[in-house]
Parts: sequence; structure tokens; C-alpha cells
Amino acid sequence: MKNVEKQKEIDENFKELMKDDSGKMILAVLIASMFMPKEELERLSERKNESR
Repeated sequence: MKNVEKQKEIDENFKELMKDDSGKMILAVLIASMFMPKEELERLSERKNESR
């Protein structure tokens, strides 16, 4: 039961974030960080900094 409540909370936060584009970017990074190894993340963030 607790997992369902947690999922609802996450869904609400997700909807809030999706209202603006910076939220989408943050969310994408958060999701990626959960699934990617740390080295991969560091490489991605370096590449992102170079492209600015």
C-alpha cells in the first residue's frame, strides 16, 4: 500500500515539473542518474558543459 501512495506522490511531482521545460531537463537528469553508472553521468555532464 505504501508504494502506491509513494507512486502517486511521484506522479504529482512529475506533473508539476512537466509544466515548464527546465523541470523536464531536471527530471531527465534525475531519471538518467538512477539508471546510469556514475562514470557515464560524469561524461554526459562534461559534454553538456562543453556544448554551452
